Amino acid sequence: MVYKQVNVKVKNRNNDLHEMNRVFESKESKILLLYGRHGSGKSATVLEFAKEKKAFYYHALNASKQLQYEMLSKELNQIVTDDCEHDYSSLFRAYLDGHTSKSVVIIDEFQLIDKKHSHFLESIISLMNDYEVMFILVSSELPWIRKEFLPRIDQLKQKTVEVMEIKEWGFLDIVRAFENYETKELVYLYGIFGGVPGYLEKIDPDKSVKENVINLILEPNGALFHEAENYLSRELREISVYDTIIYAIAQGNTKLNDLYHVTGYSRAKISVYLKNLSAFDVIEKVESFETGGWDNVKKGVYVIKNQLINFWFKFVYSRKSQLLQMSASEFYDKYIAEGLDKYLNLHFINICREYLLLMNYAHQLPLKLKSIGTWVGKQGRIDIVGQNEIREKLVAKCYWDDRLVTHCDFKELLETSKQAKIEPKYYYLFASKDFDDKLQSLSERLSNVNLINLKNF
Repeated sequence: MVYKQVNVKVKNRNNDLHEMNRVFESKESKILLLYGRHGSGKSATVLEFAKEKKAFYYHALNASKQLQYEMLSKELNQIVTDDCEHDYSSLFRAYLDGHTSKSVVIIDEFQLIDKKHSHFLESIISLMNDYEVMFILVSSELPWIRKEFLPRIDQLKQKTVEVMEIKEWGFLDIVRAFENYETKELVYLYGIFGGVPGYLEKIDPDKSVKENVINLILEPNGALFHEAENYLSRELREISVYDTIIYAIAQGNTKLNDLYHVTGYSRAKISVYLKNLSAFDVIEKVESFETGGWDNVKKGVYVIKNQLINFWFKFVYSRKSQLLQMSASEFYDKYIAEGLDKYLNLHFINICREYLLLMNYAHQLPLKLKSIGTWVGKQGRIDIVGQNEIREKLVAKCYWDDRLVTHCDFKELLETSKQAKIEPKYYYLFASKDFDDKLQSLSERLSNVNLINLKNF
């Protein structure tokens, strides 16, 4: 199957490129640690940055210590001696000697070297005072970077090392990349594919989101048919346990006790696996915003953060037998279409949060927010709680369904705010459709009640 690709890996990465150029233009030599998940566009971004610079690029291999050293030496055009120590410092010195302008050395997936050569980072640091050079160490192994490598940098107390995370796209980035889609279609796109450039580049913008879901995710030869289940198998073992837990969460079992009863695993075991899934940014634990209403808080709620994994385990994982016995289009209509809007509500909340943060950055909110979060209660939920430096608050509720948001919905938000012991100064209600006349009339009378539908995005 041939896919019409959108060039999204570097598009909208201007801020990242600007930051990389800032490091490069520093008077001192620098090491830049650049990390992000698989498919985030790290390699494309660094290669774009390297254009018109004196740059060397090497993608590390999953190989033995000796073979890795030989391959890097070959790429550097250096002769390998019988050096059992694998002296990377001498190797790079031989390459950099004679360079009259600042050089860039990029080592992609460098953890494949560092894990087998414990002094690899120190070897590079030793070069900083002797050469005009910028080393860029790229990695997609998030747990290792966060748990092991970043603490090492802190221990070394090196000002020569800077850290930069390549994050997934936000909703605004997707809006800019897919200009021919209506806003509602873009919400569907974001809620299913997320902000991973490696996924989004496969989207055919001339086809509907439904057609792209069918072609890329549901067709057995689709580019993303195996992606949700394979994502974790790249790094983790006992995939059956992870898949069981993710499936349970996707079906609405969001608390540890629920997972214990549904999966049959011990609470201790589930906790370990949840921690690992969190390290890979697959799930997150929702911590309620501190409001004082702790007696009414629903504690320990887990949600699936990764959109594609969430979509797959919600709609496809347990129905793969049915999928393989019917057309992908029939499967979509029978098993996905009816429940898609309910599924999208969580991701619509993230979009609304991004909207408020952008408005806050542009000084377009009545409060200058210093913190933002969610409040999950035993009897209700406030999708977004924002607070300024003097603890004045705004609250927001987001509705992604095919109905008018009503005055009763606003009254429910007022009641939930009481449970949370919040006295909001401002209210925001977001709707995928629109608002009833009574609520619109209230908003016209009260300046602190703000109504936003998709037309306002």
